[in-house]
Amino acid sequence: MPGIRLATLVAKQTGIEAEEVETVTSVFSEEYWIGSAMAYLQWYYNMSFQSLHTKGVTASSIAPYCFVLRNEDLSRTVEVAEEMLKKYDKAHTPLKTARKNAGLTQRQLAERAGIPLRTLRAYEQAHIVGGRASAQTMYNIAGILGCPLDYLLGNQDKIH
Repeated sequence: MPGIRLATLVAKQTGIEAEEVETVTSVFSEEYWIGSAMAYLQWYYNMSFQSLHTKGVTASSIAPYCFVLRNEDLSRTVEVAEEMLKKYDKAHTPLKTARKNAGLTQRQLAERAGIPLRTLRAYEQAHIVGGRASAQTMYNIAGILGCPLDYLLGNQDKIH
């Protein structure tokens, strides 16, 4: 039973006046295709919806492709997602990704790591932080962000 129908039933049984809402979702609808595509991409990449969302692959970002791709093989949807992931990777270094995942601003991280804000910004613009930072600074940043040092150095693909 769809959630809205369940909520309506519970509301009525508890004496709350609730309007019946029709919730039939067709397998041909845009919502159905987007949900299926997102579930497939989650399985294909072995990533959570949160991780896909963080990297720019969202329901709204793939929605414009619905009418073009819904009758195609799912490999075409993967190709679209690949392009989105490549664009994300070009714009996000491991340090920036880890900082954002930790919910910190550049200023907050710089203060916690005891480094100038300008230095942190320079580290985030480079794809490999380790060439410029001391080993101790790198270790401190990894600890603050709760991620492996190898991730920040680009030697590991995922933050565990």
